[in-house]
Amino acid sequence: RFQQIFKLLPICAPWHPGGFGQKQKGGYSNNDDNDEDYNNEWSAIKWLSYGFNVHTTRLSRTKGFDDALLLARGYGVPDDDTTAQSNDNRVVLDGPNFALAWITHDNTFCTPCWKQLGLLQSTTCTIAIDAARRIGFDVQEGIYRLADIKKDAKAVWVMSTTRNLIPVVSIGDFHIPTDFELQSLLVSAMDGIIAETP
Repeated sequence: RFQQIFKLLPICAPWHPGGFGQKQKGGYSNNDDNDEDYNNEWSAIKWLSYGFNVHTTRLSRTKGFDDALLLARGYGVPDDDTTAQSNDNRVVLDGPNFALAWITHDNTFCTPCWKQLGLLQSTTCTIAIDAARRIGFDVQEGIYRLADIKKDAKAVWVMSTTRNLIPVVSIGDFHIPTDFELQSLLVSAMDGIIAETP
């Protein structure tokens, strides 16, 4: 069931509303607020750009990865800074067609907050959040930089309706351990929630 693994290439997504200057909870804010009306207009969009999403997936595969991990522009990182260190400081969004979540070393289930970042709400991630609470994990939906994942995550997954949960084994050149036992526990709880849904 868990034979597939994912290698993700972190890519800044300057078109994404998650980086268009809305004031964020959780201590981060984007300082590029010169046009408040423009930013407010864009921050209400659940981004579904097929063209941009397909392009980032294609770009990732040409570099030997399975897909892209989209990162927000702004948040104190200059747009023209494309170094690996700048990517670590960028805010994590989602993938072109999947959500992202991870378990920290202190057993907290974390995922980027779709409401704060203008993401399309993921049904699978919503179920995973309920499942994580059901099996006793604390849950935090928030704004996280890539460095937070590298520092704190003991397991990372991509998730979507067609993929369920797939372990992420690397983000760029950063390697992540897999925990299939933890994944099985989470998927079993998710299956239970789905079975109870009328």
